[in-house]
Amino acid sequence: MFGMVALYVTSLSVAGLAQDNPVVSKLFSDHMVLQCGMPVPVWGTCKAGTKVTVKFGSQEKSAEADKDGKWMVRLDALKASTTAAELTITSATGNAPVKVTDVLVGEVYLCGGQSNMAMYMKELSANDEIAKADFPLLRQSRLGDG
Repeated sequence: MFGMVALYVTSLSVAGLAQDNPVVSKLFSDHMVLQCGMPVPVWGTCKAGTKVTVKFGSQEKSAEADKDGKWMVRLDALKASTTAAELTITSATGNAPVKVTDVLVGEVYLCGGQSNMAMYMKELSANDEIAKADFPLLRQSRLGDG
């Protein structure tokens, strides 16, 4: 399973132009959940040789963008938390930090399938159920929808 997840996540990396300000993978967005209980990779692109710093909670990790402008840091294992925090990515040469807000730490599940997964939900009046739901700590991301 880890091999599949690693392949999936790697395919989502951002290929950006070399620039002073960091660009973080599209996987990192407001209202996301970081996996608890294991080191958490955070990656993106920046100008080659630039120091990039990632801050989350009490952690601060840095890495240098390689010759292709790719960088990655690994946050230490995080404990599950219902308190939202901000993930901030800065570079030594840039002036526009990337801020990912309302980030929780918990269990992350990746589901994959074809359109038949969504079709069944339509039969169950999913929109009505979603509107009635009161689960503020449940987050959903639809990667791959364009």
